[in-house]
Amino acid sequence: GLLLLASTFIVICRETAAGDLELIDWPPIDLMEWLSNLFFVAVAALFSYIPALPFALLFIFTIDDPGSYWWIVPTVIHLITFSFVVMSMMSSGSMTRPISGELIKAIANRPGELSRFLAYAFPFSILMFVFSYMAIDHEFAKEYKVWTYFFGCLLFTMTSFLFARNLGLMAFYVAKPEDYVAFNPDKSEQDTPSSTEESSD
Repeated sequence: GLLLLASTFIVICRETAAGDLELIDWPPIDLMEWLSNLFFVAVAALFSYIPALPFALLFIFTIDDPGSYWWIVPTVIHLITFSFVVMSMMSSGSMTRPISGELIKAIANRPGELSRFLAYAFPFSILMFVFSYMAIDHEFAKEYKVWTYFFGCLLFTMTSFLFARNLGLMAFYVAKPEDYVAFNPDKSEQDTPSSTEESSD
């Protein structure tokens, strides 16, 4: 399950970033590629947990009995950082480069795309935390019946795919030319008969 989840996440992100917005070009089943994608996700997750680690240690050593929802903060930081690490590693083609200067410059030139990404990434991160908590917390499953475990796994999977889609879209639009305005209708649709008549006069 984890192997398929990691591979599907990477495929959605990679294909969307490459411009296949309808995900038509789906790669064939390849176990070795799945293992490679799982290793890629594991390395990216390891690098991206570094910024969240101080918060995790703070909760462990300063709070006697931290509730489960205290971990939303490091989880959100981890997932947001994970997004940029994945983008950097994909753009550089190397798993040893979790931070890409070229990518940072490209994102800095498109602050609107960054804002759109974060607007979706924050709620997706919180939902992924809640759904994973439903899936792995045995007391929760015991109290609310076992079916919530499967429901949590399903919702976590769907949300992670939406997260990958959001990440791929940001990568796609960031790579667009300078004169491209994302999410705007085509200029041909903006041309009205009155504007064309005025231009002909």
